[in-house]
Amino acid sequence: MDVIFNDFSLDGQFAAIEEFEEYFVKTFCLLLRAIVSRNIPFYKKTDTYLRKLTKDETLLNYLHRNNRPVAGMIKRMMFQMVCEKRRENHRLT
Repeated sequence: MDVIFNDFSLDGQFAAIEEFEEYFVKTFCLLLRAIVSRNIPFYKKTDTYLRKLTKDETLLNYLHRNNRPVAGMIKRMMFQMVCEKRRENHRLT
């Protein structure tokens, strides 16, 4: 099974960053954890980071914030997915 992230679903629909963080922790985080733990391939476009979470804030800007614990959680999960993908590619060669 593969997972494709529809980055067009991020279109500034959250009124505030706190609303996005609540959604991430309660819903999306569970999906990402399942993806990481099962080594499921996860595909996204490279410009996903430019998608808007709120009217004014992109995912990239949000991830660069140092004072947001949820941003740190997202970065760790993304790092785990990248590392697992590299390990898998290394095993295949």
